[in-house]
Order: sequence, then structure tokens, then C-alpha cells
Amino acid sequence: MSSNVTAKIDNIKLGPPGIESELHFVVQYNSDQPRNEEEDKKALLDRTLRPFQITLFFQKDYLFTNSINASRADESGNSFLQFASGMDVLLLESAGIAYRIVPNSNKQASCAKAEVVAESRQAAVEAFLNGINPVLDHLCFLSNTPLFYNQVLIYDKKNEVRVVNYTSPYKDFTLNAGFGLFQLDLIEVYSLYREAKNSVSPFYKTLCYFKIMEGILKSIRPKVRNKAKDLGITLPKIKEVVPHDEELSMFNSSYVGKSIGELYHKEFEGDFRNAIAHFELDDKAPINFSNYSERAQFSNKIHLLEVCTRTLISNLEQECLLVNKS
Repeated sequence: MSSNVTAKIDNIKLGPPGIESELHFVVQYNSDQPRNEEEDKKALLDRTLRPFQITLFFQKDYLFTNSINASRADESGNSFLQFASGMDVLLLESAGIAYRIVPNSNKQASCAKAEVVAESRQAAVEAFLNGINPVLDHLCFLSNTPLFYNQVLIYDKKNEVRVVNYTSPYKDFTLNAGFGLFQLDLIEVYSLYREAKNSVSPFYKTLCYFKIMEGILKSIRPKVRNKAKDLGITLPKIKEVVPHDEELSMFNSSYVGKSIGELYHKEFEGDFRNAIAHFELDDKAPINFSNYSERAQFSNKIHLLEVCTRTLISNLEQECLLVNKS
């Protein structure tokens, strides 16, 4: 008999809010010889060729949730894609992988499933997504409807390891009367920031954060400082560096303490800017938004850009406050 097991995890342990991440579950049996930590690590780091069962769940709208389900029923998804009468499953092949699209009880496409043989979870997921995404892109065009997927579950059959991807949940924010005040100089900045937070596209998030940095460093701040100069106000010099951040310290520690302005000019202003602004790569080929590797180039920079953006905005708010008081 199987039973559902639940556990509570502090939000802070799930990573920065809004960032995509993964949880790994290693199966443990009630036996006299349970797997030890060394065996668990070996299972997670296995690089032998083996089968992975992968399931992608569709969702009509992208919802932020505080729960992460690692064992979903195939029928738990939903979409605007309706199965024809008498059709129980859609079988298709793409990039050498055989996929099954399964309906829910309302005959809506609920999930896409396939078994992929690979040497690692990352390679299996990349092959799975690079095969199914062009199909979903075409279905989106044919149906003229949005087609989100909100979760991918991976099962390593050999090592009995389950992996579930998730978007780290947001925490509630307490309002008080003082939050109604804001700087009019920054209304475009706040607008772009909200666009970034509301978007589920790593490309669009990256573009919004980059445009905020570009706008502050090249336009808004010079105007505010010129205004301060005209009013005879001396603004304090601020050393803007990438602040200490637990996520950055763990995965991108080399950025912590670096000048944000220097980081913008050296890393984001050239090819990176052209790629996100014109949606094309170095060879002028258009970006394939559904390609796993091309998507990762941008999603891996989102948190760094967000941390830098928030630092620039906070400092500029203080400068605007001093200038506009006079």
C-alpha cells in the first residue's frame, strides 16, 4: 500500500523567490540495510547510460504556489488543447524520442511523457525538452492559445531517484501606510521591475532587468545628479558593488563585491545586450526560446541581474529623496 508523505521546508532553503530550481528525492526503504549517505551521493552523481522517465505537466495559467508535488497523477494538468472524441492518448515522435500526450478527465491535454536514455539527468531533460518544445510551439500556433508547463518530474529508474523542478515561492509582504510614497523619477523603473516579476519568461525577465540597469546608469542617474548640481546639493558617494547574497555566494561567488557599473560594462553591455535586445545570437541567428541550452544562458543570469537592479534602485531612491526634498 502506498501513502503520501509530506514535509515542510523553510522558504529560505528553497532559494530566492521566483527562481527555478530542483529538489532531489532518493528512495529509502524500511529495511535492515538502508542506503547510506555515500550510496545516495553515488546515485546522484551516476554517469552511466540509463533510462529516465520524464513527465511534463501543462497548465492553463502560470500560478505561483507554496506547495511542491513530487508525485503527481498524469491527469492533474490542464490546458486549452481538447482531445477529439474517442481519442485517449496522442502518440508522436520528435528528435528520436517517442512522446505520449495524456488527457485529464475533461479531455484536456494534461501532460507529455517519454522515456529518455542518457548519462545524466541534465542530458535527459535537455533531450526531452528540445524534442517536445518545437511540437508545443507549433500546437500553440495552431490552437492560438497559450501553452504553459508548470512542472517537470524526472525519475531515474536505475538509482530510484526522483527530481522535481519548481519555482521558489514568494513570501507575503506586510503593507503599511508609508508604502504609498514613491519617487516620480522612477515610475518607468518600477514599471519594468513589475514586468520582470510578473513574467515567467527568462528572456523577458533578463531584458527587463537589463533595461533597468541601462536606464539608471545611462539616463536617470545622470539627470538626477545634474539636477542636484543645479540645486547646489552634494550627493554622497556610493560604492555600488554586488552585495553578499546566499545564492550568489554559493553558485557565483566571483561576482560578490564587484562593482555593478564595471560588471554592466564588461559583461552585459556588449554581446549579452545585443542578444537580449535583438533576440539573436553572435552568429546573427535568432534565439530559439525553446532550446534548453540557449534558455539556460539567460535564466542563469536572472538572479545576478535582479540583485544588481535592486541595489541600483535602492541607491537611486535615496538620491532622488535628497534632491526632491529641496
